[in-house]
Amino acid sequence: EFFKIGGEFALDRLFASFGKDLLKPEIDTYWVFNAGVNPVDYCRKYQGRCDLIHLKDGTKSASKPVGEGEVDIQAVLDVSCEIGAAWVIMEDETWDPDGMTCVTTGMNNLKTTLGGY
Repeated sequence: EFFKIGGEFALDRLFASFGKDLLKPEIDTYWVFNAGVNPVDYCRKYQGRCDLIHLKDGTKSASKPVGEGEVDIQAVLDVSCEIGAAWVIMEDETWDPDGMTCVTTGMNNLKTTLGGY
C-alpha cells in the first residue's frame, strides 16, 4: 500500500484512479504512521470519502495496543469527527503476551481517551 510509484504512494494512485463513489479508503492509522505519514493529515486528505477508520497504534518497529504506541490517538479521534467518518474501528495486531490481553489494554486506554466525548 505504501510503496511509491513515480513518487506517489500506490494506495493514493489507486484512490485517484476511481471516483469518490467507487472506492472509499479505510485508513489504517498504524500503517499510515509506519509509512512516515501523519495519520491526521492522511485522513483529511480523503475527507468526504473516508467513512471507516481503523484505529491502530504502534511504533516504527512494531504494532502496539491502542494507547501504547506513538500514534496520536486523540488527534485521530478528533479528525474522525471533523471529516465525518461514520465509524472508528479499534484494531489490534499484537500478541504479546496474548491477543485478548492486548485488546483489553487497548479498550481500557480508549475508554480513558474517550472520556472527553
